[in-house]
Amino acid sequence: ILLTFVLFGSHSCKRSDVAIPAPSGPSSFAILLSLHINPNVLAATQDTRGRATITATLKEYTGAPIAGKTVYFEVLDSGGSRVDLGYFEDNQFVISKTTDSSGLIRINYYGPLYDEIWSTTTIYIRAIVAWEGAQYIYEKAPILIIRKTN
Repeated sequence: ILLTFVLFGSHSCKRSDVAIPAPSGPSSFAILLSLHINPNVLAATQDTRGRATITATLKEYTGAPIAGKTVYFEVLDSGGSRVDLGYFEDNQFVISKTTDSSGLIRINYYGPLYDEIWSTTTIYIRAIVAWEGAQYIYEKAPILIIRKTN
């Protein structure tokens, strides 16, 4: 029995060093989606909707732009659920656009009116890019909506 433990023990102690991968790759999924909103604070007044410009950029990890990919945009509450609060271009609650040759998309978001919200709130714009199979990329950015009278 002692001989068995020695034989099995000698094989289990032999292991090779683990190579640490380089930070630049290789990677199976190295796509970057960035989302910027300007301005990121809107006023909800009684007769005017605030407008924010949303810029999404899709690039490879090397910085090369990715053209021709469809990006879906939607509005979320603080819990991550989709809400119909304000709208995108053409009065759409969910909108999709395709990246240009620079990997960019620009769209407008129009915030709610005073009567459409109960108090000052933060919403989130989420951008989602479907990839291969079940893979997808998403990014979200906040917009503070201040409820105020004119």
